[in-house]
Amino acid sequence: MSINDPTSYEPLTDIAPSRASLLLTDIVDSTWLTECLGDERMAHIWHAHDRMARDLLPLYEGREIDKTDGMLLLFQDPHQAIEYAVAYHRGLKVLSERERISFLARAGLHVDVIQLRENSADDVARGAKPLEVEGLAKSLVARVMSLGRGGQTLASGNAVDVLDRLPSTLKTHAHGHFRLKGIYDPVPVYEVGVPNESPFAPPIDAPKAYQVVQRNESWVPVTDVPNNLPSERNKFQGRDAELRELSQRIQRGQRLITLLGPGGTGKSRLSLELARRWRGDWPGGTWLCELEDISTKAELIAQIASTAQIALEGDDPVGWLGFVLTQRQPTLFVIDNFEQLVGHADVIGRLVKLAPNTMWL
Repeated sequence: MSINDPTSYEPLTDIAPSRASLLLTDIVDSTWLTECLGDERMAHIWHAHDRMARDLLPLYEGREIDKTDGMLLLFQDPHQAIEYAVAYHRGLKVLSERERISFLARAGLHVDVIQLRENSADDVARGAKPLEVEGLAKSLVARVMSLGRGGQTLASGNAVDVLDRLPSTLKTHAHGHFRLKGIYDPVPVYEVGVPNESPFAPPIDAPKAYQVVQRNESWVPVTDVPNNLPSERNKFQGRDAELRELSQRIQRGQRLITLLGPGGTGKSRLSLELARRWRGDWPGGTWLCELEDISTKAELIAQIASTAQIALEGDDPVGWLGFVLTQRQPTLFVIDNFEQLVGHADVIGRLVKLAPNTMWL
């Protein structure tokens, strides 16, 4: 190649396109950790991280392609990619305990046809990577990974489609569809992990990836799902076990859940946090129905209707409410301060039967 002729290039050394599994990892809040711990200690931690991550690769027939705050890894078998991810998260837990820090990673998995390119020996000698991955798959796995929380492994629909023989120790959970920047069609995103180890919590919208739901044959952002949820006063922390239990009950099809406990123990805050996190599961709306000033059955029915923006009609208002709700997409009601209305629980009981796509909490 002539340095004076920018249009003159050596021919590419390509490897034939092939179907492969790309796993991309990223350490959460690594810049903040470096700021807190200092460059010297962080260099020691990064050395331990890289050694652990690389020592795992031969066990699962993986290959390192690139490295920044995490690694881009190549596997031929998606099952080995998932097994690597599980071992990697566990290795980080051991590292965190040893160093007395929180060192968590998020991971993304995508399976597709990729284009591989080998760099020349001269370029490798100058610092280039021996092997490059090109194509849309590389961008897509980065978008999927960006949605993850610490400890999560998220997978595209393509990846889950070929994960047909996962061991019983692993669980797959669907998190809905996401619009990924540069990708025309919304992509289904799943979480694959170990129960009681992996977060199994809704992904977090990122600048280049956000959750969408289908309404009236169109995909709209979850942030546009109708709701009347109040803004958070401060950051919600803890109570992961309770949130996990509630989400599992909903996933199993339970449509009426009652939270019991003394006043001031956070029942309302817990319910609202669940509604916020899983808002994408309820494209018909997530509604907070407050009953603090309600005392009669008629007022209860009117309050539910008003909250969900339903105009009551006919001689059977509960029947009408049920009819309207069956015409809507799945809807969630958070009923607050119901204790003074337990004598009218038959209203909720009837709505549970009339509107099978509605959840009451």
